[in-house]
Amino acid sequence: MNTNFSIEDLRTGNNKIYSLLYKENKDTFYSYARKFTISEDEIEEVYQEALIAFYENIAEGKLTSFESSIKTYLFSIGKHKIYELFRRKKKVAHTIALEQIENIENLAHWNLEESFLSEQQEKVKTAFKSLGKRCQRILELFYTENKSIKEIMHLENYENENTVKAQKSRCMKSLREMITNKS
Repeated sequence: MNTNFSIEDLRTGNNKIYSLLYKENKDTFYSYARKFTISEDEIEEVYQEALIAFYENIAEGKLTSFESSIKTYLFSIGKHKIYELFRRKKKVAHTIALEQIENIENLAHWNLEESFLSEQQEKVKTAFKSLGKRCQRILELFYTENKSIKEIMHLENYENENTVKAQKSRCMKSLREMITNKS
């Protein structure tokens, strides 16, 4: 079909025009988006978000002329929407991991044979055991023994509180990365 519409055509908000654009670009966009290994539902969501953003850019006057084809413009929006989706997923994974870590009791002493751990808890346990002894100790002291940064500084002979905070932050980052990479 390959219909070309002008900005003026699109500004009318005619549903038939947008319906044609939707149908005309759907299959090729889906093929393109599958390269990112996201689900069909996510592809549909991203495609619809891209079309809405396209429509809004025209309606609000942000898009006044095409430097490329409508298809290229839509795909560009779609690609950015896919990247946003990845950022949201990563943030959710980090949030889940952090919540799991912060709610775990006595990380270092979990029984390896314990069969009632959730999949996420298993990931946390495995990742925790992969951390160095210093990281394990700091996280245990902070999260399971509820020690303050100042108390950890004295117990573990750190030079100052900022060193403890930095070390704890690095340990948490390592733990989150290990958990996220195993997801």
